[in-house]
Amino acid sequence: MDSAIQNDTLSQLDNVQLSNTIDRLHKILRPFVLRRMKFQVEKQLPAKKEHIVSTRLSRRQRFL
Repeated sequence: MDSAIQNDTLSQLDNVQLSNTIDRLHKILRPFVLRRMKFQVEKQLPAKKEHIVSTRLSRRQRFL
């Protein structure tokens, strides 16, 4: 029973250490991550162009 409690405690400590490590990495990387909102990106895109290309239907399409 003691070994099960020890393993559970070690597992919790590993989770805490992992969480701390992830938090530190987030703090380090935050200034380098570029996040933009959709409305900001849309302004930078060129206008959409629509090209209409007329083609004949295939024999099977005409049959259906």
